[in-house]
Amino acid sequence: MQNFNSPIQAQGRMTYIEVPFDAAAVFGKPVGALLVEGTVEMLPYRKKLLSRGDGLFYLVLSREMVKQLELVPGQEVQVSMQLTEEIVDEAADGDERINQWYLDFCRRQANGEEPHLMETIFTRRSIRKFTGQIVSDEQIHLLIQAGVHAPSAHNMQPWEFVVVRDPVTLQAIPKFHPYTKMLPQAGCAIVVCGNKLIQAQTGFLVEDCSAAIQNILLAAHGIGLGAVWCGLYPITRLTKPLGKLLNLPAHIIPVGLVALGYADMELPLVYRGAQEKIHQEKW
Repeated sequence: MQNFNSPIQAQGRMTYIEVPFDAAAVFGKPVGALLVEGTVEMLPYRKKLLSRGDGLFYLVLSREMVKQLELVPGQEVQVSMQLTEEIVDEAADGDERINQWYLDFCRRQANGEEPHLMETIFTRRSIRKFTGQIVSDEQIHLLIQAGVHAPSAHNMQPWEFVVVRDPVTLQAIPKFHPYTKMLPQAGCAIVVCGNKLIQAQTGFLVEDCSAAIQNILLAAHGIGLGAVWCGLYPITRLTKPLGKLLNLPAHIIPVGLVALGYADMELPLVYRGAQEKIHQEKW
């Protein structure tokens, strides 16, 4: 059993303790995951250590532990730790993977590198507070490029994109869409529309545009922007005034709106278990 004192640290959405020794060497396990157990301020834990490379490891603390112990960054805590070979349950193991992806995502951003796909998927959050910093034309073009690389039924690609920057228009949309109050501060919106002359089946059209929206959301997060998907279709009280405001032809259906900008908020990571949603072979 290793006993040590270490300060609480925070990086973005993650609260952690830096292990003051090379855990792989001390525990005699140079390869593979390090599953450890012990206590933080006498409160028990069982976790997988996150590796930063070069013998540096982090012990990520759960939100429940942080809240229960009222931990704050800089506070020094007593930690006990030993290697355990007990199997961590699937949900907990999935949570640790998300923590590792978030750590790697932050490291790549700090180094000016592009994040990996899994890091982007599992650390994306819906952002509703923005700084007002202008999003460049190049960034918007890149996001729409990501959108048009989404799959579509029969590869018909029925999407159209309306980029809205005009402050008057951005202030007008929240008057009929109550969930878009962030638009004036975000400074940009991408309205993703479907062209019924290209895809007459509304169900497919909505699916195709939704796939494009998800690509845009992930790409925005990947290049350091914040975004949120504001639903439109099939709510007539939203689609009709927006169509009029943007002068959309009758065959162009606004499916969803992405508010886009630089984030002025930081949300905690989310851990969503999938096991209860999986049905093997049949329901």
